[in-house]
Amino acid sequence: MRSKEPNPFCLRLPRGLRGWTSLIYKVVLLASVLPVLDGLQAIGRGNSDMLPGLETLAFGLVLVLAGIGGYIAVREEEKT
Repeated sequence: MRSKEPNPFCLRLPRGLRGWTSLIYKVVLLASVLPVLDGLQAIGRGNSDMLPGLETLAFGLVLVLAGIGGYIAVREEEKT
């Protein structure tokens, strides 16, 4: 029998496909922070690894846009 105690970590598993899709987009958005920071650090050094830094930064920004766009699309679907 399940107890009615509150979850100590305040975590809930999503229900349905929209909930899981929203969770995936949130994870993509959080994971995109590392490539963006790495690219900015490489550009800041300004030596021979500047071009790979720009590529990493561009990849991270694309992930940011995909995460935000997907999350907004899922939320708009839920409203209708």
